[in-house]
Amino acid sequence: MFEHFNNAEETFSYKLGIELTTEDDALERLEDMEKTAAFREPKSTADETNESVVEVIVCAGALTQENAASKNF
Repeated sequence: MFEHFNNAEETFSYKLGIELTTEDDALERLEDMEKTAAFREPKSTADETNESVVEVIVCAGALTQENAASKNF
């Protein structure tokens, strides 16, 4: 159940993965709400969640590039 990490980078990567999963789950729930709701309020929340997903992906990409660069030395 408990994760073990050897360094801060592994911890950060793990937390990014959790965040991405959480945001994806939220998007799925919001899409379901939008289909059944008589109002369009979930749409703006979904847009914000999509922005969060993009930010997490960008962070993960930057971390991956940094790892690759540090291993080339």
